[in-house]
Amino acid sequence: RAVLVRASSAHVLAAEGRRRFWSDQAGGAGGEPAAPAVSWMAGVLTFIDAALSEGPVRLDAAAGRAGLSADRFRHVFAEAQGLSFKRFVLWRRLQLAATLLAGGVDVTTAAHEAGFSDGAHLARTMKAMFGVQPRRLVPSG
Repeated sequence: RAVLVRASSAHVLAAEGRRRFWSDQAGGAGGEPAAPAVSWMAGVLTFIDAALSEGPVRLDAAAGRAGLSADRFRHVFAEAQGLSFKRFVLWRRLQLAATLLAGGVDVTTAAHEAGFSDGAHLARTMKAMFGVQPRRLVPSG
């Protein structure tokens, strides 16, 4: 099960630790989600990742992809992933933004690509979750 942790700034900011941190939190090597407990989960996870930059990722749209009612989907998704749907989507947004930042993309572009309204929204969310500002994840040089 995926478990959110408050990471120390040093661990997130260390060049080699940063990559390992995001990989570990995604559930395994290569940033892939943990093995789903149900067969339709891979399709739902792909849908979520594809929809991140388009704005809100709607639970009812994901539930429809899974062929479940929204209420049933909410329960089954949380059971399989260890996080609520909303928290999981936020987690994937943060992971995408951090990956883009580590690749040298500026904060505003990373925020928009990950589905945040602006750089300030990304900064507040990242600071609340990990205690670091996004600009600290941008490679120097």
